[in-house]
Amino acid sequence: MPLHLDGVRTSIGPQVQGGMTLTEITGASSGNVNSIAINYANSVAGINNMRAFTVDLTMGASCAGPYAAYFRTDCVGQQVLGLGAALGMELCLPGATLSSGEFHAMTVDIECAANFSTGVGGKHSFIKMEIWGDGSAKTVFDDTFNLFFLNGLAGVNGNLFDDSFSENTPEIEASLRININGDLWYIPLMDDQHGA
Repeated sequence: MPLHLDGVRTSIGPQVQGGMTLTEITGASSGNVNSIAINYANSVAGINNMRAFTVDLTMGASCAGPYAAYFRTDCVGQQVLGLGAALGMELCLPGATLSSGEFHAMTVDIECAANFSTGVGGKHSFIKMEIWGDGSAKTVFDDTFNLFFLNGLAGVNGNLFDDSFSENTPEIEASLRININGDLWYIPLMDDQHGA
């Protein structure tokens, strides 16, 4: 079943075990190319859980890998000229004083059913990050990459990232502010990997 999305010929065909596959091949070399673009705007106040796109997966039996949504970016051996990511998210805050509610670029919620139980130390968490692939390539990743990349933080006294102090026991040069159960806590940071 052919479709035309942003002027690019796109086909939708059957997928294994039902569902459908969307395949797009384009030779575009500039501009924005979207396989699927959803533009949704609503100016009515008081709406609960307004979503432009929703995926709801119900697992009725044991399954090896249930994902409500799965994203993969394969660079096929090529460099990127800007930012490459499997998932991009951008939150545009309103030009107003925030007096209620919460804003987050990403929310991660886990619902625990009434009879849920597990042992201490199980492989369960809010976020799982794992590097896999060729052995030598994994070494390059381990040698050069970072766990997080934070940019745009001023490093001023009392800010989210504060590097205005120096504590020598141990060698702590900065802190990151986090919120746990409504209370502020601070993660100590060193500017030397071995605390020297």
